[in-house]
Amino acid sequence: MYICTNLSERKLSTVNFLSLRPFIGRCFPTVAHLEAALWLRARPGIDLSVDEVAAALYLDAAPTRDRLRDLCRAGILAEAGPDAWRWAPRDAALAAAMDETARLHESDLRGITALIHDGAAR
Repeated sequence: MYICTNLSERKLSTVNFLSLRPFIGRCFPTVAHLEAALWLRARPGIDLSVDEVAAALYLDAAPTRDRLRDLCRAGILAEAGPDAWRWAPRDAALAAAMDETARLHESDLRGITALIHDGAAR
């Protein structure tokens, strides 16, 4: 169990890293993957082009397209047309895991970044 603090709310919250580790390791090989998923999650129901996502994340289009395809294979996004994606978790469990991951991202950016880098090192 890892304890983190959300400084904006001045609350102490407990996040079970052990339960999120497999999900994060499977879905987010890089921090850029997570940032792309969170950016689309904040825009539900909107079809977004690779260029829009790349610009928002300050990335080139080609690697962004690869990341979006990875997130589709992970069941987090859906292709919405040629070079367009939308937030569309495959099922409720995946949506819940993303909700928890988003909360962790908000409350402990360093912790989730370390978790992703630790997974990428294996």
